[in-house]
Amino acid sequence: PGSGKELAARAIHDLGRRKDSVFVSAPLASATPQDVEDAVQKPAASGGTMFLDEIGDLPLESQGKLVRVLQQSSPDLGARIIAASSQNLRTLVERGDFREDLFYRLNVIPLRMPALRERTEDIGDLARAFLVRAKRDGLPEKRIDAAAIDALKTHAWPGNVRELENLMRRFCALYPEDVITARMVERELRAERVETTDSGGVSTLEDAARTRLSGMVAEAVETGSGTLHEAVLA
Repeated sequence: PGSGKELAARAIHDLGRRKDSVFVSAPLASATPQDVEDAVQKPAASGGTMFLDEIGDLPLESQGKLVRVLQQSSPDLGARIIAASSQNLRTLVERGDFREDLFYRLNVIPLRMPALRERTEDIGDLARAFLVRAKRDGLPEKRIDAAAIDALKTHAWPGNVRELENLMRRFCALYPEDVITARMVERELRAERVETTDSGGVSTLEDAARTRLSGMVAEAVETGSGTLHEAVLA
């Protein structure tokens, strides 16, 4: 999740011969058989692209409907189908949670979206792009220095690209500094690690405040910078 599956699907659409036709994104987590049929109709009519997001979450009854729609329409469907899943569909097939016939009908050209931790060379470009987007959305303009980019590359990014974008927007919204530094990055990432420990995470605003202040105190003790007061005020 958060690796950019829909963005990749849109790029395939926009850079191909179907670019002047519609692109329809259909989230399938709880789609009914009727939802499936409706999702197919519009791109099929125009020869566009149908993006079936999180197809591994599609209920078995709706999977059967999708198989029937594809069988009845083939080879005249006219639409490109791109299906995405955060789960391993082969494993779901083995467990009986995903139809084998649907898997083989969809699994023609598999593409794997790498996790952000596997492509750290992209982090700098992505971070700067998200700062530009945040400014366009009305948030204060920020720059990020090289040391901060290096600090970002040390994080595991369980939320992938979406987590990075949220972090950049947080800097724009909450920090008065014009330049994002490594120290700021380390402070935020340390707070995230504390919030996702086995203690159950942050449940109230008071807990969140205590967690953030604890991180600031730990950083002040560790660095001996004497800037705890300024950090709390910020």
